[in-house]
Parts: sequence; C-alpha cells; structure tokens
Amino acid sequence: MKKIKKIKSRLIIYFSTFLVLVLAIVIGTQIVNSSNIIVEITEENLKDKAIHVSLIIENEIKDEINQLVLISNLPYIVDEKHDVSEKVSFLKENLKGLDYLELFYVDLEGNGLGTNDIYREFSNEEYFKNALIG
Repeated sequence: MKKIKKIKSRLIIYFSTFLVLVLAIVIGTQIVNSSNIIVEITEENLKDKAIHVSLIIENEIKDEINQLVLISNLPYIVDEKHDVSEKVSFLKENLKGLDYLELFYVDLEGNGLGTNDIYREFSNEEYFKNALIG
C-alpha cells in the first residue's frame, strides 16, 4: 500500500510538473505572439501618422509658397518705376507681421538685396537656375 501511495504521489508530482511546463510554454508563446502583434500594430500606426503629418506639412508649405507668390506679384514689387532698394524698403515696412526671417528681392541676373540690407548673389545657386528655367 505504501508503494502504491509513493507511485501515486510521484505520478501526481510528475504530472503537475509536466502541466506547469506545458502552461509555461503556452504562456510564453502567447506573450511572444502578443508582443509581435503589438509591434506590427504600432508600426502601422506610426506609418499612418507619418503620412498624415507629412500631408499637413505639405499643405503648410503650399500655403507659404502661395503667400510668397502673392508677395512677389504685388503691384509695387512688379512696378519697374521703383528701384531695388525702394522695393526692399516696401517689403520691410509692409510685411512686418509675417513670420519670415528674411526676404530677398532678386533680379533675373541673380542679384539679391535682403530686408536685412545684405547683398547676396544667387546666380550660381541650383534652385535659382531651376526657377529661371521654370
């Protein structure tokens, strides 16, 4: 009888140990799977967020470009009666409320005078050459 109780106790211990190991493996697998799913969802959400933010930035840049186009087409700026320094003074006085660090009046040869009264040559810049080409 003692032998049967010993075998029974051992079987219970072995079976319990086996059950604990199986549960540990199942739980570990579930943790890994859950972690992978969380990573995938996070990556998708980050991609979607990046696309959304880039569209917002793109629209803001388009708005700024449109504003600069409007400024460059102001009658005082396009009027050939006014020289470069007068046009730059006009920009300084009339565009104070805008968030531009600096504006330059640049002629077709690439000579630029900024609202900070600094002269700068733009003719060698790629973006200036591309702008002339259209």
